[in-house]
Formats: sequence, structure tokens, C-alpha cells
Amino acid sequence: MRFEDFRRIVDKNPTIRQIELSNWGEIFLNEELVKIIRYAYVKGITLSGFNGVNLNTVPDSFIEALVRYKFFYLSCSIDGATPETYRKYRVGGNLTRVLKNIEMINKYKKEFNSPYPILRWQFVVFGHNEHEIEKARKLALEHNMVYTTKINCEANYSPIVHRKNTEKFTGVASNEEFLNKFQKPYLRRSCYQLWNQPQINWDGRVLGCCENSMFDFGSNAFSEGLCKSVNNKKIIYARQMLMGNLPPKEDIPCLHCSKYHEMKKSNSYINRLEIQLDNL
Repeated sequence: MRFEDFRRIVDKNPTIRQIELSNWGEIFLNEELVKIIRYAYVKGITLSGFNGVNLNTVPDSFIEALVRYKFFYLSCSIDGATPETYRKYRVGGNLTRVLKNIEMINKYKKEFNSPYPILRWQFVVFGHNEHEIEKARKLALEHNMVYTTKINCEANYSPIVHRKNTEKFTGVASNEEFLNKFQKPYLRRSCYQLWNQPQINWDGRVLGCCENSMFDFGSNAFSEGLCKSVNNKKIIYARQMLMGNLPPKEDIPCLHCSKYHEMKKSNSYINRLEIQLDNL
């Protein structure tokens, strides 16, 4: 995303107070990131990276900017407590380098006497890393990070072996178990983004949610304006479709998402109370 596109969206929509900056891709590969973070700070906008970063390649100037300009929250995807285990899923990644970057962030937080960014260690549990859950949790505490575990949503990739041990941390061992137990899709919250946090791609295309990377809703926030583009006919139809009020339609991106098919199968459509509670 170019700084000028970010600036234009912010300037034309002065009521914006919070922006989730991450989605598919690594935000630290954007050479204009420091300008983006600094401009958001000047405009009083809170930036977050809840969707996650891998934190492998981060210039020191970027790390300083995160702290100096009070980037609010950063979720770090770290699926292993040893380099060997970590790189099985984060192919090409370097755990030692990631931890050094986290230490650098903490160094600047101490220097600037700031709690930001709040750091989260997100650990996706697989069969090949489940034995390191506890070790990863201890490492997270040592690095002043919030620690969370996440279920692997791909049933055929490295499934859990020791279910009881894993369930102590995740409650269930698979996406399918979650659906059967709670009668709703895992990570259902991403669907609420169509109402509360509509996702915009780096080039302005409206994606709707963080799960979608292949399709868009046929409008562009940079050329058509933010409010108009996130409330066009397709996205309005999608919202009603996810609530079970309208039938599936071929040109709606949600039709290609497993979460929609899971809620359709279990008749667990989204209700308005969920959306309102998520927006609190």
C-alpha cells in the first residue's frame, strides 16, 4: 500500500479512529510503513496488527517507529519454540531472528517508557509442534508477550497426535471438533468484519474480511470512496446472506468460504446481537 493512498483515505474520512493494518502479506516489507505509522499517530488514529506478522525481516527504524508512534497491538505468528520446529511451517523463517526483533521492540519500549505495541505470541498448534506448547508459553512470558494458541484449520496438514494434552490449551483439537461442539464455525468473528471492520486490500479493492484474498466485492475504496465502497449492493447482500435472510448467490465472495458453508450446514447464521457485541 502506498503512503499517498493511506493518507487520502484518512484525510477524506476524518471520523476514522482505528485501522487494522495487517492482512495477507507482511507489513514490514512495505518501504513506506514508517510514514504510514507516523501519519496515523499525527492524526490520532490507532493502528493494530491483530491479523499477524511473522517478524522475520524488520529494519531497526521500523521497530523504533512502532514504539515511538504508539502502534497499539502486534500479533506475532510463532509456531514453535525451537528453530527446527518453527521453520517446519514458517518455511524459510528464522526463530532466532524473530526473538531478537522482539527483544529490540522491548528495548525501545523501555527506552520510551511505553507499553506499546502490546505483543502477542500466536501459536498455531500442529502435530509437529504440540510438544512445544508449554515451552513457547514460557518464552512468551519471558519476552513480555500475551500468549495464545490457535487451532489448525487445515484438517489434512499435520493433525494433532496427543489430543488430551493439546485440548488443555485449545479446548478442542480441530476445526471440525469445534463445529460439532459449539455448532458454529471456528474463528467466526472474522465474518463480523463485513459489518464492523470491512477489510480493504492494499490496492483499494474491498475484500470484506481477513479470510478473503481471492475475490472482492466489486468496488474500490480509493477511487469510489470508503463509505460507498463498503456498502455497495454486493456487500449488503452478503451481510443478509450470512444472517440467513437471503439465499447464496454465485457472485458473492462468501459463497467460496468454508465458514459460510459450515454455518449453512449447521443452521448457525450470524445474528445481530453478535455483531453489536463484537463492536463494543
